[in-house]
Amino acid sequence: ASTAAFRASRLVWKAISSMVLMILEMLWLESLISAMAWTMLLICCAPTLAELSKLEFSIDAQLDYSHRIQESGYDPTLHAAQFFVYFTVQNLDASSPHYGGDFLWLQIMLYDDREAFPGKGPAEPDAAMQKFIYEVPLRELTSTSLHSGQEVRVQGDILAHAKKAVAIAKQRGLLASDDLSQYRIGSMNMGWEVPGRHIATMTVDNISLRFTKTAATGDGLRAAYRAHNPSTGDHMLTLSPAECSSHGYSCEGQRFSLFATQASDRRGLYRCRAG
Repeated sequence: ASTAAFRASRLVWKAISSMVLMILEMLWLESLISAMAWTMLLICCAPTLAELSKLEFSIDAQLDYSHRIQESGYDPTLHAAQFFVYFTVQNLDASSPHYGGDFLWLQIMLYDDREAFPGKGPAEPDAAMQKFIYEVPLRELTSTSLHSGQEVRVQGDILAHAKKAVAIAKQRGLLASDDLSQYRIGSMNMGWEVPGRHIATMTVDNISLRFTKTAATGDGLRAAYRAHNPSTGDHMLTLSPAECSSHGYSCEGQRFSLFATQASDRRGLYRCRAG
């Protein structure tokens, strides 16, 4: 009887302990969420790929430690330690039926324990979502491998790879459209994928993704007008006041003028009208 009572009391104390831990965890989570009320850097409102002349990625990275626990059954085609940066190239055209759901992974693999310079361009779709993966070759972004153990500056213009990825994904039936005016950088994630037995740490700093928009020119504006409005009427173009005032141009025998609909120095909507 005493043994049964002892076991019962242990169960009661375990239940009480679990409840206390759950309450403490909830309080900790609430305080953590409260403490996270800082200004965050989010990838937002990037121009479309069609509007860009450059998309410059950079990061400082250093492999602190990497150890492979190699045992019987190790298969280098399956088991690895890899450190990635991923960007989604995503259809963010709200008028498209494929808005949001059509995207691909633009991958920059900083480290793979099996090779010094990973990244081979087009790859197989990811197993979970069947979305196309395009690997940017690391050798194009740095001449120093992270296998060196040094802090390595990885940087370069990845716009051509993003555009090529969209074209290949469309060819393979993994995107519905290859219209670059529908695609933007949507999100990013970064970290380890370790489908093997490894112990590894990485230090990263100064991550950056900067874009440069294509300068507005008469030819570019005429092409935009023809593409969106081949007959007559109005089409809204995003221009700065300086760009607006600098363009008086002819298109297919017709004269067009640009005038501001916002009297400010902010970038806003401007109307392109036949006249």
